[in-house]
Amino acid sequence: MHHVLDNAFNKAHEEDKAQKFEYLLTTKAGHIWFEANMSPIKDDENEFDRAMVIVRDITNRKHAELSMQKNEEKLSSFWNQQLMLFIFLMKIYIL
Repeated sequence: MHHVLDNAFNKAHEEDKAQKFEYLLTTKAGHIWFEANMSPIKDDENEFDRAMVIVRDITNRKHAELSMQKNEEKLSSFWNQQLMLFIFLMKIYIL
């Protein structure tokens, strides 16, 4: 996780703009997904001084996205099977 924060911190410093990123934290209780917004803060000389980070738990959203992705894959597979059956039947009737 430290490399994710370091990369975002360096990018916020170099590009002088806010960075948004997601990361996964593994604990004894399980996996927790976070979204972080990191904004550079400047000093009196308008130089990069530090960064402000706002973090929120997005685990429920990630679980919902994964569930939706699995459902889309199932639906796509179903329609592909139906299409293959249709093509097969068309070949039978055309011949």
